[in-house]
Amino acid sequence: HGNADAEGARIDILGNLNSPETTLSGERDKDVIYLAPQSLVGNTTLLGDNDGQRGGDDILIVDQLPTITSTQGGLRDSVTLDGRGGNDEYTVFTSGDPANDYIINVRDSGARNDGADKLFIEGTAADDVFLSRKGFVALLHQDPAAGADDTAFTRAVERINYDDRVNGRVRVDGLAGDDQFYSDDNSALMTLDGGS
Repeated sequence: HGNADAEGARIDILGNLNSPETTLSGERDKDVIYLAPQSLVGNTTLLGDNDGQRGGDDILIVDQLPTITSTQGGLRDSVTLDGRGGNDEYTVFTSGDPANDYIINVRDSGARNDGADKLFIEGTAADDVFLSRKGFVALLHQDPAAGADDTAFTRAVERINYDDRVNGRVRVDGLAGDDQFYSDDNSALMTLDGGS
């Protein structure tokens, strides 16, 4: 339908999304793309623009993504966020649901000298446990049934992959609760904030 707005659009993706491949794209302006589905099956890609040229400062938000364990061709489905050109901002609101298990990939393909791209990862009001390693941050889920000799965490993980193309900062906010942060590496300038 072309680019009907001159100042950017807001695209909300809600409800149930079930398709092997879904790609949604903004245009060459300041778009907000908000993903908060009740269920999601298939690989989903959100693009800030459709050409990857300079400019177009976009905001891509994922809000409490449900579990994604479906596969395509033997590979696990995931959500990929790519603001492309300009100063892009990515925000992931984790759910804290101990059953939630998903992978989000933040891959900004814009030129390295075209803006500062930032990633914000928001915890919950509960006691969050975050793990930071090279290339990802994960919200781990504690297993209340774990015994003294068992692993303390379930296999379900809310994982956010990123790389050094996130050149502005990665900020992990624990918010409320008695939060714990474990880090043995990272791939970008990072702030870990336990909240109050």
